[in-house]
Amino acid sequence: MVEFRDKTAMHFQVGAPDLGLPRIQPPGLNQKSLSFGNVDASTTLHNLLTYQLLQPFTQQENSMSDLTTAPEITGTYTIDPAHTHIGFVARHAMVTKVRGAFNDFEGSLVLNTADPAQSSAEITIDVASVDTRQEQRDAHLRANDFFDAPNFPKIKFKSTNVEQVDSENYKVTGDLTIKETTKPVTIDFELAGASKDPFGNERVGFEGKTVINRTEWGVNFNAALETGGLLVSEKITLELEVSAIKAQ
Repeated sequence: MVEFRDKTAMHFQVGAPDLGLPRIQPPGLNQKSLSFGNVDASTTLHNLLTYQLLQPFTQQENSMSDLTTAPEITGTYTIDPAHTHIGFVARHAMVTKVRGAFNDFEGSLVLNTADPAQSSAEITIDVASVDTRQEQRDAHLRANDFFDAPNFPKIKFKSTNVEQVDSENYKVTGDLTIKETTKPVTIDFELAGASKDPFGNERVGFEGKTVINRTEWGVNFNAALETGGLLVSEKITLELEVSAIKAQ
């Protein structure tokens, strides 16, 4: 294989793959006048074009390879309530959105990078901790019209399947229990990151979202509007921002 270095310091090899491109020779110049030892300019130009055509595919290959590599986060984790948000969004009066969250909960994650299907998640939420920043509304949510917290004090989620979509995204399917009604839901999660905090804790973060119909769990209260529509949307968006600490 013969090497050629031109004055711009670009390096080509005559033995590069042949993509079937025609050898290009500028008009008015013969082969002898363009030769450099055993390498001619038309061959060099052919190799330059081959390199330029192959480069995007090489870059794409490397990029796709990166997508399949997930960080090593295998282990058992405890959800950190101080840095985790378990929230929901409902549409009110057909014109705006009300956001709320549950402040008291506990849960754990078991993560398996080599076999994501062996991963799992579990969380238990204290219904009475519901918080929409308006006490009258919160009291109504705790009452029988909505969650009936005195009789059904806990909301629970336990995963049944974890599917890895790519290096950062997962689909977590599990059983959601509200008011003693259990139904399956699938939550789309994105791996937000993994790091060690200043206190030596190994942390992992996930962000997730899904939409459910609250009436399927017996949360049925509503009121008709004079202009049409309902006071509270039946579809509720669940928003999860989870920070978890690895067990020592």
